[in-house]
Amino acid sequence: MPLTRQEQRQRVAALLAAPTKAAPDAKALLDAANSASQTVAVLHVAFMAVCAYVLVIVFGTTDLDLLMGGNNVKLPVIDVAVPIVGFYAFAPYLVVLMHLNLLLQLQLLSRKLFAFDAATPAEESVGGLRDRLHIFPYTYYLVGRPGVVVGGLLGLVVSVSLIVLPLATLLALQLKFLAYQAEGITWAQRVAVFLDVGLLVALWPVILHPRDDWQAWWRETLAAYLPKKRAWLAVIVLVASVALILFAATPDIFAVGLVLGSIAPLLLILLVGHFSDERTRRACILFAMLLGLLAALWALVWGSKNSLLSIKPAIWVALFLGGLMLSFFWHPKAPRGSLALLSALVLTPLLALGLMVDGEGWEAAMAEAQRPLLDWQMPGRQRKTLAQQFESDSCRSIGQTALSCVVLAEQRRLDLNERALFAKPPSPELLAALRAGKGLENKDKLERISLAGRSLRRAQMESALLVGADLRSAQLQGADLSQARLQGADLRWARLQGADLGGVRLQGAVLVGAKLQGADLVIAELQGAVLMGAELQGADLMGAELQGADLVGAELQGADLMGARLQGADLMGARLQGAIFLDSTIYENGDPAQSNLLDVRRASITPLSEKESSEIPDMQVTLQPFIGQIMKQPLKSAATPSTKTPTFASCLTDGKSQPKCQQVYDVTNPDQRREFMMRLHEALATLACKDIHIASGIHTQTSKAPFYMDSTRAGLASVLLARMKAKETCPGLAGLSAEDKAKLEQLAKDEAERERAAKATGAGQR
Repeated sequence: MPLTRQEQRQRVAALLAAPTKAAPDAKALLDAANSASQTVAVLHVAFMAVCAYVLVIVFGTTDLDLLMGGNNVKLPVIDVAVPIVGFYAFAPYLVVLMHLNLLLQLQLLSRKLFAFDAATPAEESVGGLRDRLHIFPYTYYLVGRPGVVVGGLLGLVVSVSLIVLPLATLLALQLKFLAYQAEGITWAQRVAVFLDVGLLVALWPVILHPRDDWQAWWRETLAAYLPKKRAWLAVIVLVASVALILFAATPDIFAVGLVLGSIAPLLLILLVGHFSDERTRRACILFAMLLGLLAALWALVWGSKNSLLSIKPAIWVALFLGGLMLSFFWHPKAPRGSLALLSALVLTPLLALGLMVDGEGWEAAMAEAQRPLLDWQMPGRQRKTLAQQFESDSCRSIGQTALSCVVLAEQRRLDLNERALFAKPPSPELLAALRAGKGLENKDKLERISLAGRSLRRAQMESALLVGADLRSAQLQGADLSQARLQGADLRWARLQGADLGGVRLQGAVLVGAKLQGADLVIAELQGAVLMGAELQGADLMGAELQGADLVGAELQGADLMGARLQGADLMGARLQGAIFLDSTIYENGDPAQSNLLDVRRASITPLSEKESSEIPDMQVTLQPFIGQIMKQPLKSAATPSTKTPTFASCLTDGKSQPKCQQVYDVTNPDQRREFMMRLHEALATLACKDIHIASGIHTQTSKAPFYMDSTRAGLASVLLARMKAKETCPGLAGLSAEDKAKLEQLAKDEAERERAAKATGAGQR
């Protein structure tokens, strides 16, 4: 029914009066919004200050601080001093709690801002109500009308300060604490990351949507990014690429992740198919940048350009992952805030899982899941730079990912080279004396460091001062302790498999039950050390000083003791099967439990001379007080003429061998030598199958065989290779790195060629 003239006039009057009625409401809403904005701005600055404070502590934490673990750090806001370990355990949850409070305040502010926006005309002249908003980046980001450049910068500030900064702070806490190697605390830090991401997913869409409609925001976001169902394939490729980069068990799988990551943005464009010209143009630019980062990473992993190595690999990986998120999720018409949120949702939880503690079960599970792919290699390329380092560090054999073992190697281990490690630093004079190998008579003035039960896997402790340190049950697998001073240290039940102990000073150290399989103890100073029950299978003790050492019940099968000095060392009950005593010196030793297949050529039974006795440090000074007097007696006996010598079960001897053997294999008799070598090699192969560290030690001995004339390890490579390829299980040899396996195959080929040449020479002579 058409309106009358009177009704039309009333309708026009109402429309003309509407702006004047709305104006007071808009001003009131402006005042409410500005008041709330000022409050939230203060909270925002305080939150950024807390994150900055935490990051300052993180970047200021040294490896020595992590080792000591007792230095107090004040928690922000509550101003409570806690040990540094407590700081890294509780600071993440304080950041999450403050982030939650800030997000809730932002949501309340957003309601006021959207109400003001609805009551204010969209187009205003300069000096209008919108120009009277409180100057807070988030406020203008949400309802202001800035230009393109300023609007983009506002969006960047808001995204970085509210999404990137808290997540980066949490990840920085986790990354820095990896070297402490506390798996439980690392998982607590991961939970904090997951909580923060969950809070962002739950609250960020509500904060940014005008009607607080969480589902509507996500529908609009997915409609913008994934308008077609087939586009989800690109998301799957994206997630797979990030997972492969972070969890790859070999450099080859890592490279596949890089390739998939480079394909994912292009695949999204192809699957969606109707992006705007602007979207396509910018996507192509970002994709080109991503390819540039890929080229840099590819050169770093497989190339030979040393100039790239000046930048840490972790930085290249971070840039690539950031560029990947930007090129995949940038969209000019997507809901505001979606780029930062989606990038955080995909990347942050996987990063938290990818930052793994050395020896963590989660990392071993990742490596085990990829076991069917471990022998796969990319064709037509040579190993260089990081890929070569992956092999040389035996990352695959110890179940570590490429990211952990190579890219984040420095962040996952403590660097304590040449450090003086005491509970309280000694005086400068005493410290100088200790570095010079003196001053042990002042041991009572030292406050010895206690590291009992600590995890110090692959720690760098070359030439470190650890005199008298308590390292009971410490995990030191793969640690570099070469040239370290450990006189009088307590290493009972410590795990030292694969550790580098070359030239280490361990006089009087207590190593009862220590696990030293395959350890490098070349020319180590172990006078008076207590190695009772220590596991030294396959260890390299060439030239070691073991005078007066307690080796009762020690496991020395397959150990290399060539040139070692064992006067007064107690071998009672020790297991020496297949050990090398070539050119060693023994005297006043107990009878071992197993002593068959020993190489005792040119081994001598000689007591300590007066000069040698004087050169050995005073055991009462060097050793722990309760065993100093006990260990002094074996050294005294070792310098006294006596007829007591150990009797070995079976030995390979020559005309210069002095030890007594029940069964003698004469090296000059070809048949006896052949029988000895056959039995020895089978025994060593069986031993190598038991453990990766033993296998590594025996493999090292095999590699050195060509450099020593008439070595009993000559020909062993062929036996080890055959055992490794046999159908029966051999976990020790199977766990060798690809580089060690290749070297073993080459050694076996060389042995076969030498054997053929020897047969040809013998046939020619006949």
